[in-house]
Amino acid sequence: MKAVALAPLLLLALALDPRPAASQSRDIAPRPTASIAHPAVYPNSWALVIGINAYQRAPRLNYAVADARAVAEALPELSFPRSNIRLLLDADATKARIEAVLYEDFAAMGPDDRLLVFFAGHGETAPIKGGEEGYLLPVDANPAALARTAIPMDDVKRIGQRVRAKHVLFLMDACFSGFALTRDATPAKATDEYLSAALREPVVQVLTAGRKGERAIEEGGHGLFTRRLLDGLRG
Repeated sequence: MKAVALAPLLLLALALDPRPAASQSRDIAPRPTASIAHPAVYPNSWALVIGINAYQRAPRLNYAVADARAVAEALPELSFPRSNIRLLLDADATKARIEAVLYEDFAAMGPDDRLLVFFAGHGETAPIKGGEEGYLLPVDANPAALARTAIPMDDVKRIGQRVRAKHVLFLMDACFSGFALTRDATPAKATDEYLSAALREPVVQVLTAGRKGERAIEEGGHGLFTRRLLDGLRG
């Protein structure tokens, strides 16, 4: 697992420890200090937190539910109202329910709000013309029919564009979910001027546990990605 540093759009700076780990991985075939320094700049904050261990048609995971519970519990300390946090675990984390939360439960989201979406579960890829397409798997996904039953990573970007929140951050503790990413040039140091400029502009950002071909590792009761995330959220 490579170390990844993310510019603090949405006022989150996350660093992943590069130490290797051995355990279960989150693909279908088993094979920084965080700071929300100025939460008052957002009129409201929203979070959808998803964790799936018990898949209907995919191998079981051990710690995705624990990951989601821990992240959801950390968010109120970061100015996310409990009433605006939706925690979907196992059987509740269907594709239809995930979409209903984003587009119906969060319909009151305002244009200056922030949205965080955390997903711990399986990711998978499927071949398409000219390459491969990455997917996140809700609990009812069928690995034999990903295009119809899973959530394409291209749709993640569209979700960020459809919701009203100005700043949207997706955190994905899943394998093969890096297909939504492009490389952006960012300052070597996040200055106050850079943070102020970032806050003014609409932003959709995705942070994943690994790039194409890298596995999301589970160890010590959590996904490795989530353990580092929680370390950052707790300061």
